[in-house]
Amino acid sequence: MKILYDGSIYSIQVTGGINRYFANVINRLPDDFIPSLIVEKYPEFNCPTHPNLKLFRWYKRFRPERFRVLTEKLYANAINKFNNFDSLIPLIIH
Repeated sequence: MKILYDGSIYSIQVTGGINRYFANVINRLPDDFIPSLIVEKYPEFNCPTHPNLKLFRWYKRFRPERFRVLTEKLYANAINKFNNFDSLIPLIIH
């Protein structure tokens, strides 16, 4: 199973809390799963460890804001289209 995780929470909180929870969830997935994580270009977090983990790096801090939002959606859609994920799990809660 191919799962895409939105790693927005890792840019908000570097260590501990909810990102530690999701790191543990990803770490404990079966070996036949292929988890993928969208993170900022140079993340400073405790990255989950899984034998099949794929990191998609994205630099989110550019201006103007309206272009950032548009390109972020286009990037996420392109990743999903070319990798054919079975599930998408957002990690940010509003």
